[in-house]
Amino acid sequence: MTGLLSWDVQMAGHAAFVEARRVGAPVWSAGLEACHRKRKSPESAERNRAALLHALGDGKPHRFADLRAALPGMSCQGIYYLLDALRAEGRIVFAQLDRRHRKYQLT
Repeated sequence: MTGLLSWDVQMAGHAAFVEARRVGAPVWSAGLEACHRKRKSPESAERNRAALLHALGDGKPHRFADLRAALPGMSCQGIYYLLDALRAEGRIVFAQLDRRHRKYQLT
């Protein structure tokens, strides 16, 4: 099983994908092309990451519901994805409150 890639590697891969699509390179699987049409630009991903870091920036632990309220333009899956990427980088920690609730905090 492999872990998450670092943020820089993810962004480089995504930028390469966007550039390949721009110049008309063949898609690796034509059947999956429809599910990749909604990919966001690397700039948008960086803005989302910066917004999440800003929301966590006060040094206090935050529940997911608080993060969701602070980032209304992002989906729950997008927030979880960024939280997992930041946790893999060692930028955030989380405390398990109970079976279903966690609090996230910058390290």
